[in-house]
Amino acid sequence: MGDKIAHVLRMGITIILLIIVNLSCCCIYYRGEEAPLETSSEINTGEKIERTIKTDGGIYPIREEIETPDTGEDKIYIRYPRILNYTILEYGIHSEREEPAHYVYLDRSRNRTILFIYGGKKLSNCHLSVEKVVEYSEGNVTLYLKETCKEDPVVTSPYVVVEIEGIVEHVKVVYID
Repeated sequence: MGDKIAHVLRMGITIILLIIVNLSCCCIYYRGEEAPLETSSEINTGEKIERTIKTDGGIYPIREEIETPDTGEDKIYIRYPRILNYTILEYGIHSEREEPAHYVYLDRSRNRTILFIYGGKKLSNCHLSVEKVVEYSEGNVTLYLKETCKEDPVVTSPYVVVEIEGIVEHVKVVYID
C-alpha cells in the first residue's frame, strides 16, 4: 500500500515538473532582432499591416506600416525596436555652446556614429546622462537623456559625447524626467 502511494506521488511530481518545463519553454521573452510573422500571401497581398510594438523599458514606437510583398512569399519580416549599446567618450559641465543642440558625425571608415549633445547654458549645476539609445528602424535612432540639476549658484553648460556602433542617419534627442 505504501509503495502505491509513493509511486503515485512520484508520477504526480514528474507530471508537474514536465508541465512547468513545458510552460517555461513557451514563455521565453523575445528581446529584439527580426521575427518572422506567418501570413498567407493570398489574403494579405498588397494590404498594409499595422503593428504597435513594445520593448522592455516602456518604450512605445509610433505605429509601423509594412507593405506586404507581391512575390507570393509566405513570410513578412517586422523589425522590432532594439536598444543599442553605446560608449560615452566624453562628458562635462562646461562647453562652449550656450544653446541646446546636438550634432551627428558619421565615421564610415570605422562604421560608427559620434553624437555631440549640448544641454545649453544653465543657471545651476547640471549634468547630462544617457538613459538608453533605441533604434526604431534602420538609420533612425532616439537617444533618451536625463538632466539632473543641483541647486548650486554655478553657471554650467553640460554636454556629453556618445559613440554608437554603425551608421545612423537620423537622430532624435529626448529629455526624460
